[in-house]
Amino acid sequence: MTELLPSKSDICSNAEDSSTDMLLVGFESYMVNEQGLSQGTIRGRMFMIHRYLKACAENAIIDVFSSYAAEEFLKFLRLKKRYSRRSLQYVTYCLRAFFRYGASCGRCNKLLVDCLRSTRVYSLASVPTGPNWSDVRRLISE
Repeated sequence: MTELLPSKSDICSNAEDSSTDMLLVGFESYMVNEQGLSQGTIRGRMFMIHRYLKACAENAIIDVFSSYAAEEFLKFLRLKKRYSRRSLQYVTYCLRAFFRYGASCGRCNKLLVDCLRSTRVYSLASVPTGPNWSDVRRLISE
């Protein structure tokens, strides 16, 4: 059975070509064979990393494994696409996974993963606020 699974060196050799397709193939193979993730998790990460790589290509960013590229992508999603804090947290999570893959292949420093910071998501952010004090007084007096 282990002969059927590609080795770590095979997975990383897929990423030697810096084209988007080869990076995606290598990343997917890494998630399936090295991490054993579910198809749902893989689909979600692949979707987000595909968007990231496309944005890098459109903005002529050559080094996709750089903190600059990741921060610019997150800034774009926050300011232009108006992503919520929770969505930005998920995107950062996906980018960290992609950078871990890059570090496992020697394409970036493994410490770079720790540089990606997510926006803070407050536990009570979705709790609705109560009525104004004037409304409370009016309701009590009625």
